[in-house]
Amino acid sequence: MKTFRFFAILLPLFLTACEKIDSDAPDCIKKLIRHPDGLGLCEKGAFVNLYSFQGQNGYVFNPGLCGADMAASVFTDNCENLGILGGIAGNTKINGVEFGQAATLIKTIWQE
Repeated sequence: MKTFRFFAILLPLFLTACEKIDSDAPDCIKKLIRHPDGLGLCEKGAFVNLYSFQGQNGYVFNPGLCGADMAASVFTDNCENLGILGGIAGNTKINGVEFGQAATLIKTIWQE
């Protein structure tokens, strides 16, 4: 009986944890999060942050903890790929501008 109670308590937690995407995110960003083919998102530690950058929104897809020197892809509201940050080359610029200096973090919209 104790085992049943244990699972009865935990089951709602598992069911509600599946969809963690911020409802304000554009549909194409939500689609990329749900189906990140080619983005190299890890099963652990991946997240998407929303930044204000060069007068528009920039969504940074941080790949997580499954490898070294992985790159984070940056997309607009319309899912236009602006470039990558990090990676083996250690890139820090998007559109020729230092992203870390020009971007302002707004919020995390999804986290694994």
